[in-house]
Amino acid sequence: MEREDVNELILQKVNEIDDDQVRNFVEDVLRFERAELDKQQPNYKNDFGDYLQRYIDDWENYESNN
Repeated sequence: MEREDVNELILQKVNEIDDDQVRNFVEDVLRFERAELDKQQPNYKNDFGDYLQRYIDDWENYESNN
């Protein structure tokens, strides 16, 4: 994750997450949120819901295959 995109204190906490899938998910959410904050009127409720559903689907598929 780009250092200038997210506060260093947050990145330090994220880096402490042991589970790679969870850490990657949190990093992706932070990137998504950060990109939306730069917009004049962030309106991303549907986009965020779709984004989360993709992760849920991926996790469910992973769990059912293992």
